[in-house]
Amino acid sequence: MAARTSCLSRRFHRLWLASPSLHFDRNYFSITRRFVKMVNSVLLGRHRSPPLETLCIESSFRSRCPLPFYPVLCWIIRADDLGVRHLCLTLEADTVAVLFWVIFSIESLESLHIETLHFTNRQAALPVTIFSTCLKSLSLWFNVDSAYLTRLIRELPVLEYLELKHINQIRIDLSSMSVKKLKLQVHSCNIMKLCFPKLDFIHLICEVSNMEMFQGEMPLVSQAVLIMRCPYKVPTLVLESMLKSAANVVELTLSIETSVDFESIYLTCCEMQLSFPRLENFKFSCSMCFLKLFQAEMPVLRKANIQISYAKEEFAPPVSNFLKCIANVVDLKFTIRDNLVRPQYNYIYNYISSLSVFVRNCSCLSALKTQSKLGITK
Repeated sequence: MAARTSCLSRRFHRLWLASPSLHFDRNYFSITRRFVKMVNSVLLGRHRSPPLETLCIESSFRSRCPLPFYPVLCWIIRADDLGVRHLCLTLEADTVAVLFWVIFSIESLESLHIETLHFTNRQAALPVTIFSTCLKSLSLWFNVDSAYLTRLIRELPVLEYLELKHINQIRIDLSSMSVKKLKLQVHSCNIMKLCFPKLDFIHLICEVSNMEMFQGEMPLVSQAVLIMRCPYKVPTLVLESMLKSAANVVELTLSIETSVDFESIYLTCCEMQLSFPRLENFKFSCSMCFLKLFQAEMPVLRKANIQISYAKEEFAPPVSNFLKCIANVVDLKFTIRDNLVRPQYNYIYNYISSLSVFVRNCSCLSALKTQSKLGITK
């Protein structure tokens, strides 16, 4: 729009040089040299006043030739001179690792998003002193050494939003007195410790079967999304610790994707004592054997979306026991995903009977929808 306006009058000719937002996408350039020349020209011609609000630089996933390191370094330094507040980078992992010390030296930075195109074994290095103390939003789609990550988060005093993806560390120890919203995606970890006294929302994707310990201090969390993708083994004790750390949630989404070791899961769940006294909205997507987790009544629960896949009948607790826990629900959706070649009609019959009794006894229920692959729908 600024380039088009400059064609109308001479006084608009260089108006675009004061644009508050700059977005450079390498996908539109087939030759790297032309892309570098264009970005150099725009950033060097950009006025220092008003300050640059947003700078976004995206490299190409399809390009075989990575961006040269030195021009990118110059762009970051120039962005610092222009007082950039929001920085978004999609670059090669090796380039990002080397640029870490420069990025966290930008004093004016308020939000930062870094996404890497490929994985790397090179560890990012932080500056001796972190100057980005105004940073409120941090999103790293990049595997950072746990020691650097711990130090970085602790030295950001006003950080409120934290998103970390592709975490691949033996030990993760994160703590912050200011973070209110947390998103984590963990690929490999043995020990995880989270200390966020002011946290209100957590979204945790755990793709780890060998996690040994989870310790969480999140007393104020009200919304939690826990997704576990464990094809070989479900760390049930870790799951228990996660759920207990989020015992005061108002909205809970729990999804466990696994297909093995139902007997040990069932036996472990029988020993767990979980309680959710404040839970109002519950979404549950797991195997039937995990229903044993929920034996205590949920007194204020009003909305539930339950999706369960079939397990062997001896490891599937009676649905009636779970329905008693959600006796005060107003809006209920109950789905059985039957993945058996020869379905167990006895269990389905018992499920229908239990649900019929629940409907007759639940005076507050106003909306009900049930469904299974066998065609049982209401």
